[in-house]
Amino acid sequence: HFAECYQRQGKYKEASALLQHGLAISERYVGPDHIGAADIVRRSGVVYLELGDYDQALALCTRALSASESVVGKEHPHLAQFLTSLAAVYRAQADYSHALPLLERASRINQRSFGENSDSAIASLKLLSIAFIESSDWRQGAEYLRLVLRALRASFVTTFVAVNDEAQPIEVSDESALKLVNRLWFQAEEFQSICAACDL
Repeated sequence: HFAECYQRQGKYKEASALLQHGLAISERYVGPDHIGAADIVRRSGVVYLELGDYDQALALCTRALSASESVVGKEHPHLAQFLTSLAAVYRAQADYSHALPLLERASRINQRSFGENSDSAIASLKLLSIAFIESSDWRQGAEYLRLVLRALRASFVTTFVAVNDEAQPIEVSDESALKLVNRLWFQAEEFQSICAACDL
């Protein structure tokens, strides 16, 4: 957690040193073939990405993904984060031929693991949209934004229409309703501006 604090403060060298120390401890006590050790390697890769050392970031994020796949398999929910981190390295280098398949795979895992309208699935779809737009594929980017909006609408409706055993509406506080409306409205504005730019 201290490494994350350093990372948020932009103290990447300090964060990297703590992560390396944590990795040594993790590998000593649980071994290198452990999801915790793989996650430390992934987080180290993200630190190097933020430092602009793409070669080191790519090596670490690739190693972390490979290790995590060997531990938990290729469809485990934890893999989405590893895939997204590796995709971020490729996106930073404008290598969308590698980044987009990783993001699509992460999105499928999140949708299957947490549901199509879950926060994780929506976040994955939004990342896909941004990456397609960055790659100048405006139409595909707009299509993913449509999926984001559809998921947000479904999430919004589910919250208000969900029922318990007696088929009674679940109570939703004004504050949570306002948060949902604001979230949906923000996504709608973003979507409309992208569609306008794409002439859709």
